Amino acid sequence: PISANAHKINEIIETGETCPDPIIGISVDLFASEAEEGAWGLLVMEVTEDSGAEKAGVKVGDYILAVNGETVTTSDDVLRHRRGLHPGDTMEMTLWRDGEIFDVTIILQEAE
Repeated sequence: PISANAHKINEIIETGETCPDPIIGISVDLFASEAEEGAWGLLVMEVTEDSGAEKAGVKVGDYILAVNGETVTTSDDVLRHRRGLHPGDTMEMTLWRDGEIFDVTIILQEAE
């Protein structure tokens, strides 16, 4: 759909070119599931080696509760936050792991 690429069209209009899409370095479930009673998030299924997510401490089995302070319930929510960002930008994630909730800062990388 055009909405998925609108940010690229706007970049071309504004600057005459597009920047590469940044990568986070994770794969997550499509929809939120319950980490524990009352805590819902996206289960991290895979963390790419040497990615910004791995360097920030994200691990397989973590649940993403929020991105940049906003609750996420679908993988599209995470992608929406990533749109408009560039390699080198940061993304804040609130994670749940083994009963603890904590924040990490991920430095987005350029896809290789």
